[in-house]
Amino acid sequence: MARYLPLGGSDASLNFLIEFRPVTLSADQPRAKYRSVSAAYFSAMGIPLLKGRYFDESDGERTPKVAIINEASAHQFWPNEDPFGKRINSGIDEASWYTIVGVVGNVKHAGLDAQNNPEIYYHYLQIPVELMSFVEGTMTLVVRTSGDPTALAIPIQDEVRALDPNQPVFNVRTMQELMQGSIAQPRFRALLLATFAGLALLLSAVGLYGVISYSVTQRTNELGVRAALGAQAADILKLVMSHGARLAVIGLAIGLVLALGIARALSKLLFGVSALDPLTFGATAAVIFAVALLASYVPALRAARIDPVVALREE
Repeated sequence: MARYLPLGGSDASLNFLIEFRPVTLSADQPRAKYRSVSAAYFSAMGIPLLKGRYFDESDGERTPKVAIINEASAHQFWPNEDPFGKRINSGIDEASWYTIVGVVGNVKHAGLDAQNNPEIYYHYLQIPVELMSFVEGTMTLVVRTSGDPTALAIPIQDEVRALDPNQPVFNVRTMQELMQGSIAQPRFRALLLATFAGLALLLSAVGLYGVISYSVTQRTNELGVRAALGAQAADILKLVMSHGARLAVIGLAIGLVLALGIARALSKLLFGVSALDPLTFGATAAVIFAVALLASYVPALRAARIDPVVALREE
């Protein structure tokens, strides 16, 4: 069980104190995300243990209070020392100190593109009784299965009702659904940008085709003379396509300069790739150049088939 699930849309932060460090004003105290969980939460969610131990079944109301921190907390609040065995005050129970017994991996809680925040996990059975209603009112049951999780929804609800008929069970979702919901807006923005980018690529191809076609029409006599003087179809094809390639290179050079200038403004819309990723820039330039060559090929092919007699007669 856990108070808040990753990617669930809800969260809470609390100040806390570190033993043997000066007590400062509230605004200057260390602050971390507050996590109230059961012993099996980490294994159910697949959160890796980096040091120490998880909560276990022996931890409870009458045992020494323990806490687990994530890797971001260890780096931020104990950068040059081992946090294992250190004690903290939770901020909600000023009379109790919690001993850090483990360090776990970071979890993307607010979103897949969000930074890793410091988190402190507390065993929900060690929450003070007077504060239990504050915690248990938002607890979520997490179940891990090797099969289809939706098939277990009704049996789990039946088990909960068998334990407490008055306990409501609602908002049953899979982690896949939570993840899809968290990326819905970024995915829509990416789809919108991809659609406009595709339209821009199509318009540029049509525009380049028009320019090359007009150029071929204007140079009909010249190309006819070249053919009459012995130029082969392949030579004329190469000549016209090289003109299109030059236009594409000039456009790509201008476009890359502008793209580098606005890349940082788009960084918030990206996940898992740098705004200045060379592979992305290289692949995009290659696709645009290939489209430009394809747009030049048709008018170039028409130019290669020009009959020199017809061209010279028009002159």
